[in-house]
Amino acid sequence: MKHYRQDHFHHPHHRQELTLNNALTDPLVRTMMAADGVDPQELRTMLREIVATLNHAQLQPRNQGSLLATNCG
Repeated sequence: MKHYRQDHFHHPHHRQELTLNNALTDPLVRTMMAADGVDPQELRTMLREIVATLNHAQLQPRNQGSLLATNCG
């Protein structure tokens, strides 16, 4: 059995986060999106809107004493 050094498998971008642009331009991702009928520009726009909403929500002060009740029907 051949043994490899630990750093043999190290990739220089191993710990970098996948960016939205990298994901949406990846050939495999593009192929899957096309097969599923996903419009890349619509998905990019939707994801950017979600990020903006989440960023905005993080900046809002939170009331520690209140509870938000949803699906409590």
